[in-house]
Amino acid sequence: MKGVTANNDTVSKKDDNLLDVAIVGGGIAGLYCLYRLLKDKDQFGGAEKIRLFESCDHLGGRIETWSLKRESSEIGYASTWDPRHLLGDLTDLDISPYDDPEITEYLRAEFGPMRIEPRDQSLLRNLLNELGIKEPDPGAPESLDDLIPFFPYTAKEPESAKFILTGEEAEQKNTMDLLLLSIRRILEIVEGTYQDKDEENVIRWRHAKANKAWNNLRSGKSFHKHYWKGELLDWINHLEDFDPRLFAEYHHGVNAAVDEAKEEKLRKWLEENSDYYKIRLYFEIDGHPLWDMGFWNLMSDVLSHYAVVKIRDWGSYYHFLHENLNAAEWLIFWLKAIKGTRALRGIRGGMSRIIYALLFRLCELSDRASLQAEINKVQTQDAKTLYHTFNQLSGEEQKKIFTKLLAPLIKVGHELTTLELIDQRNQGAVKLAFDIKNKIDDQPSEFLAKHVILALPKLPLDKLKESLPQILRKRALMEDAQKCEAALASVKCLPLLKCFFILEHPWWHEDLELNAAAADIPTREITYTRSKDKTRGMIMIYTDHPAITFWSDYLREFKQTAETEQMRYTVWWKDKFPLPSFEQMNAWGGQWKDLARLWKDIAGNEIDHNNEIAVKEKWSQMQGWWAAQSAQRQKTLRKDYLGIDSAKHYFEAKEKQQERLWNRFVQFARDYEHHDFLADHLLACGIHDWGKAPFGAAAHGWLPGEQSRKHVEFLAAFPQNGKCKGQIHVCGEAFSDYQGFIEGSLRSAEEALGRIEADRKETTG
Repeated sequence: MKGVTANNDTVSKKDDNLLDVAIVGGGIAGLYCLYRLLKDKDQFGGAEKIRLFESCDHLGGRIETWSLKRESSEIGYASTWDPRHLLGDLTDLDISPYDDPEITEYLRAEFGPMRIEPRDQSLLRNLLNELGIKEPDPGAPESLDDLIPFFPYTAKEPESAKFILTGEEAEQKNTMDLLLLSIRRILEIVEGTYQDKDEENVIRWRHAKANKAWNNLRSGKSFHKHYWKGELLDWINHLEDFDPRLFAEYHHGVNAAVDEAKEEKLRKWLEENSDYYKIRLYFEIDGHPLWDMGFWNLMSDVLSHYAVVKIRDWGSYYHFLHENLNAAEWLIFWLKAIKGTRALRGIRGGMSRIIYALLFRLCELSDRASLQAEINKVQTQDAKTLYHTFNQLSGEEQKKIFTKLLAPLIKVGHELTTLELIDQRNQGAVKLAFDIKNKIDDQPSEFLAKHVILALPKLPLDKLKESLPQILRKRALMEDAQKCEAALASVKCLPLLKCFFILEHPWWHEDLELNAAAADIPTREITYTRSKDKTRGMIMIYTDHPAITFWSDYLREFKQTAETEQMRYTVWWKDKFPLPSFEQMNAWGGQWKDLARLWKDIAGNEIDHNNEIAVKEKWSQMQGWWAAQSAQRQKTLRKDYLGIDSAKHYFEAKEKQQERLWNRFVQFARDYEHHDFLADHLLACGIHDWGKAPFGAAAHGWLPGEQSRKHVEFLAAFPQNGKCKGQIHVCGEAFSDYQGFIEGSLRSAEEALGRIEADRKETTG
């Protein structure tokens, strides 16, 4: 690093490399931090120089929607770009996934989150409102930013497989009811022994209706009546959680207290403001806290083995029972899920609409005048009209605007390699070093920051060249290193695999409800969608272990996703195959010249088709043009221009790679007795395994024996000692108190931002 002296570790750098806040990670947690820091500048007074660094060429992390456009060609649909790539590599710049929904029809394939609970997720609800994503007004035309109803959690069981259950277990209609029974039985035997309860074994909840329902359940008078489910649901529906922003304010107020007094004050505040905190920390059975046991073990305490196996194997919703996660945390997970099941929502334009709208807001916050000028040279549009106008632009025009206005704020293709705590002008600072893809001359790869927000999942944190605990030990911060090591080891990575299939002549005549026939194939959940004319359909499959290993086998068939690091998802269309890389094409003997000349003649693009450098620069656009051709047109071009053996073998291999998965799906369809379903009816498919790098998981869960609040509190701002005190912040879904949901990312981000705000206030007096 230029200007770094190895002897005294001090730094003299250009101002450009000295940051107030560096955010590492361009998922929802990192983008939300950037948004809050820009929107509420006064709150974070003095935090002027902010940068966000993302290792991939796209933003949004695990929020990923692929929009599949209805066409009249023999394919039936065409893929478009995901708006996450607006700062990266777009191949189909003239095709937008955001045409007017009343004119153009899309199927939205969700590879990340597909449902949200804005009614019960306050931070997400507030963010969506600010982004204009909301419930549609009565009678209003359809909007891509509409919240739309999503199926409640349901449980469809196989008709043939039966479990011999007795008593109340046998009376339950499905595995969802069986899960409710298990929760009720847990409440029968649980004890809540926290210090300030009103009387022996009585917990007071924040809402009066929750207290009434709890007393009825605990008294036993509703246990043997038919209405116990009503009492249980009444209790669940009135549980309340704390507001992270209010907690941040209170946390700052007790910062000056000595450690023991501070810890006691925080505990008291959380008890008074969060029902889930009481469950998390104080629920126990026979003197053993729930946080110190696995959820599977807890379920086995209240249900028969066969009842547990029935939920584990046939529960067509995400329960992760087989992962045996922290019982207190996973009980809370299900209390929240049950509370929100009737308020689940999707987004008409797909979940990636959140990222798209957020990037637009960041442009506004960065330089509204320039944004207006770039869109239409008019300076008088209100925010709503400006956003509507932006939506009408082509992908190429949108990318130019995003690139120009966000380039000073967001750096894609920057993979964090190392962190170092250093002395900077008699104060602590954090030095960050990045590996930059496609680096240009004089582009800085090292930065200094007063605060670093690591908005990353567990795997990228574990993959740093030097682990966070090691970094702390180098500064002789042994206690901090021990706490950091314990926190990073406290969660488990939960891989999920998602795939979709688009087909002609869907066999379902009405829109099927969630999870119909889910037990008949290797999956956890299954959804069905049809086009408006009912001639095309899409099936989406979502699964965890053990079925994930079944579908992962097909990933080996596709070179694009067989790599260790699955950086991008690819759609595979019947009889359509992507062009290879320029390097591979060049190895075939200059075939790129013929294609470049064809691209020039047919598409009317100005290019010197004999100039290797010029063609290589335009290759991604040529790949997009090729992908937009019909299957028949591609076959003709392959025959006329790619007839050499190397190219022929390439495309033949692609066809064989498709065949296994194609045949497997056709066999499943025929197993349903849809004997007239043919391989030709399958149009496209795609798979994404989130267990692969760079994410290493689709979600995370706290392990048994872990008191999550202690880890969340530490990771929000550390180290707790030394000159760099409180300058590193880990946030995101992985280490949150709401794992598996966007809300968890936002709650964790608010905890980190609260610590930064407190530090800035103390620094500025």
